[in-house]
Amino acid sequence: MNKLIIYCFIYLLLLLPTFSYSETVKSNKIILIESFSNVNCVGCGESNENIHQLLTTPGYENVALINYATNWPAADDPHFTASASDNWNRLTFYQPTHLPTWGIPTVTVDGIVSGTAGAPLDLAGLTALIDQQLAETPGFTIDIDADFSGNEIPVTVTL
Repeated sequence: MNKLIIYCFIYLLLLLPTFSYSETVKSNKIILIESFSNVNCVGCGESNENIHQLLTTPGYENVALINYATNWPAADDPHFTASASDNWNRLTFYQPTHLPTWGIPTVTVDGIVSGTAGAPLDLAGLTALIDQQLAETPGFTIDIDADFSGNEIPVTVTL
């Protein structure tokens, strides 16, 4: 038994110095939904429910959500005041000259406003927009090459 272990160890020592690795990995596209709402927003509950339904549907595991709060119609929205500068910075990214006349709820999908500001798409429309974005090529690949033949392991990553 000990001889078998020694032979296996020697075999591995001889094999490892000649081992190299190269692989191209297909990127999985991740879709980003950004939802803008407020605690006193009339349509925000329905919009949030549509997003929740979509995110819990099998096949939509590559969809990420970030919720942002606005300071209107309720200026004291606790979700807004907890991180006012972050919320405000993201709001002004999309509509710097129209705030606070930009309607809520507003939902963006990969930076594209879903429906119109204040009137986001219903579940079917949101699903269609997500499907359209998922079908697009991510626009990049990641190539990883590593050589395990020496004492050092050079790794090259190409985007």
